[in-house]
Amino acid sequence: MNLFRLFLLGVFSFLCLWSNAQSFDDAIDRKESPIRFSDAVHFQLRYTDVGGRYSIGEKGWTGNVTCRFDEWDNISGGYHYENTLVGDLIYRIAHYKRPSTGEQAFSSGIVGWHQMYFDVMKKDRLIISPGISYGDLMFGSEREDTIPQFLEPNGYYFIAGPALRTSVLLTNGLFVDGFIRYDVGMKLKGRDDYEDIKGYPKPHFLTLMGAIYHKSHLFASARVVQMFDRGDNNDSATRVDISFGIWATIR
Repeated sequence: MNLFRLFLLGVFSFLCLWSNAQSFDDAIDRKESPIRFSDAVHFQLRYTDVGGRYSIGEKGWTGNVTCRFDEWDNISGGYHYENTLVGDLIYRIAHYKRPSTGEQAFSSGIVGWHQMYFDVMKKDRLIISPGISYGDLMFGSEREDTIPQFLEPNGYYFIAGPALRTSVLLTNGLFVDGFIRYDVGMKLKGRDDYEDIKGYPKPHFLTLMGAIYHKSHLFASARVVQMFDRGDNNDSATRVDISFGIWATIR
């Protein structure tokens, strides 16, 4: 019963916020810049938890920088970029003395993760934007019950697939973005210390993410990336990123 009441309270609060919102064009910050239609750099504190079916993985705090471009010349859409490897390397350097409980690599490469969106439906308080996702990804899961310990899927991948972004205005100073991406991994290079199986099915990657932005330039986001092994080795892995930070408008 308490959970049901909490759910009803959440729905009621959402409806109250929704009723106070007017349109994205009215959502501006103190400098009268639009909080949705602006180019920005995000500086964030990030908590990351990476683990797999056969590896415990690691979790901890780090930092990262991401970019958002929401208005193009003559095109209504947006572009998002993040390189998770930056924060992962910061974490590894800060904890280089910590013993590993089993290697689990699950991060972007030097290219990073890119998304391009195109606004196909624009209402006062709702924008729906399908698009594409592409980039690179490093994946590897160490197994103690096999020789070699690294099996497919494993290596350096190019990833690409469809994406969808939905933006909802809650108040004139607060909006949320929801993202979903489904990428297919195409191997570029394997590891030297594992058995490379020619023709092994390509791994798939599902990403779900939500972000909330305030006119004060504060934001918070949560993202889950799930790897699906479509081959006989039956592996799986999950990456969770929870971020808090500020953004700086660059245009």
